[in-house]
Formats: sequence, C-alpha cells, structure tokens
Amino acid sequence: MHDIETLITHFLSVSWGPVMPVGEALGAIEAAKGNNGYYLISDGSTVSYRTRIRTPSFPHIQMVPFLSRGMMIPDLIVILGSLDFVLADVDR
Repeated sequence: MHDIETLITHFLSVSWGPVMPVGEALGAIEAAKGNNGYYLISDGSTVSYRTRIRTPSFPHIQMVPFLSRGMMIPDLIVILGSLDFVLADVDR
C-alpha cells in the first residue's frame, strides 16, 4: 500500500471480489442431515454464472410417496416427522 496502483488493485479486489477462473466446480460436504452440494459455473467474472446448491431435505421429501405407500393418512404425520426436513430447503 505504498503507491496508488496497489491501492486501486486492493480496492477493486475488496469491492468487486476476486475474479473466478473460467470453468465448473463441484464441492460436497457431509452435514448433519445429509450431503450438501455446491455447483458453480464461472465465465471469468467476479460472480458465478450459475450457482446450484443441493441440500439434503429435498431428496428426503421425494421419498414420501415410497414410504407412505399402503399406509393410512395419520401415518403420514409420523413419516414426515421422522424425515426431519427443513422446509426452507424444500420450498426452493
């Protein structure tokens, strides 16, 4: 930070963020309720071209028709309670 060029570079890096390299990236972590996946596509700008976040709650809810086949309506409450899903993840 001794001359104006490094100050400008630092300001742009902080205000706009770093430039993401062109390409695709997939990162997965294991969380408490299942696997979280983060998929990014970059076109070389400071923000991703496409971001896809896969949370475990949506695949859990997709199992409800399979788990509730042949059951009664009151059993559906118990099945939904046992899945322990997060509604904000499912609502996407």
